[in-house]
Amino acid sequence: MKRKLLISLIISFITVLGLSVSAQADITTTKITSNSYNDSFPNINGDYVVWQGHENGHRQIFLYNIDNEETTRITNNNYDSISPRTDGKYVVWFGACNQGGEIFQYNIATGKTTRITNDSNVDSPPLIADGRVVWASHQVTGSVEPGEIQIYDIITGQGDQLTHNQKDDSSPRINSESVIWVQTDENGDATLFIYDISEGTIQEVLEGFIWEDSPQSDGGLTVSMWNDSKDWEIYVREDGQNGFEQVTNNTWDDKYPCISGNNIAWMGGEGTASEIYVAHYTAVACSLAEFADEFGRTDCDTCECGYDEDNDVDGRDLAMFSQSL
Repeated sequence: MKRKLLISLIISFITVLGLSVSAQADITTTKITSNSYNDSFPNINGDYVVWQGHENGHRQIFLYNIDNEETTRITNNNYDSISPRTDGKYVVWFGACNQGGEIFQYNIATGKTTRITNDSNVDSPPLIADGRVVWASHQVTGSVEPGEIQIYDIITGQGDQLTHNQKDDSSPRINSESVIWVQTDENGDATLFIYDISEGTIQEVLEGFIWEDSPQSDGGLTVSMWNDSKDWEIYVREDGQNGFEQVTNNTWDDKYPCISGNNIAWMGGEGTASEIYVAHYTAVACSLAEFADEFGRTDCDTCECGYDEDNDVDGRDLAMFSQSL
């Protein structure tokens, strides 16, 4: 009862000040492309955003540095370069330079591009983590053979084939510790396998395993897109908080969100009107419920809502809290 009364008093105080009790995160959005062609499928890691832009008849790879706001065009080819991914140090992508395509990597620090594969195999778009690249490769004989999982270490320049069988190994994913992929047999039955990078061992994944790494989640933040019956918008949710914060609110479609740290990237618009956007998310440090729980405490070495840092949460903290909403 006392807590409900306290919350009512806090709300009344904030209302008198003319402020909203609906705390909003601070979201700063930057439009990083502005051109007459299609920009799509962004990926973000650290201070870098990569995407493919359909310029002069072919898709090319671009890189944006959030820190200095500079854009670099990585490719300038007479064939499509698609599905870029970055780990913050390198960029990898699929280049349709022959019938099966090839895998390329770009060193952000040196600006050097290296062709990782050079064969007649049909390769899938690559993924990267900590300088290691994975993809599925299908050898072409009289027909396209079942896929095998390939891994390549950019730092050492060494590659390895993780699978050797007549089953189809596909859809690899990688993080700093492991690689997972799906193996499908001749009956269409699928099994998930995992490769331990440090141990060099492969085993079947146990039932109930969940691959937590996703371009849409990082730390306690998850981004998603939702159709509000008019168009698609981007939302972000912080773990432990109720509901979502709306990142976009416009009259065009916003799709393909990804996140790294507190930076969110996505594609806005369709066709030649599509552009790449990036936003920085700063969460409200203290919610209304948290403030009500801590109000009146005098032992605030660990209080989230002790704004004036004097070991208590009192009227001065209330005034500072109201200004943060």
